[in-house]
Amino acid sequence: MGSICGLLQDSLSLGVFGVAGLTKTLLGFGAGYISRKINVVPFFRNFAFLLILAGLELALWKLLGFSLFREKLTLGGGLTLLQPFVTALVVAALLRVAGKAGGEVS
Repeated sequence: MGSICGLLQDSLSLGVFGVAGLTKTLLGFGAGYISRKINVVPFFRNFAFLLILAGLELALWKLLGFSLFREKLTLGGGLTLLQPFVTALVVAALLRVAGKAGGEVS
């Protein structure tokens, strides 16, 4: 699923094709493994888990782009650093709403 979403993201962006697919694949496997070991269902634990994953995704994405494709390391005036926080907050809230609407999300 991570590969498909990442490749779809790459096809819609102007960046290098394959970087988002690779980062989402690697972090998807890591997230699945870690979420089996610890309980990430409570909202704040889920938010912290997603914040760490989103931060790692951004760092890995920038690192791959810089090391493999010699892209510049840009932070968009600091706005890029808000992306993991906003992503984690939105996804944790959506999972909370989906859990209340149809039972717990597994």
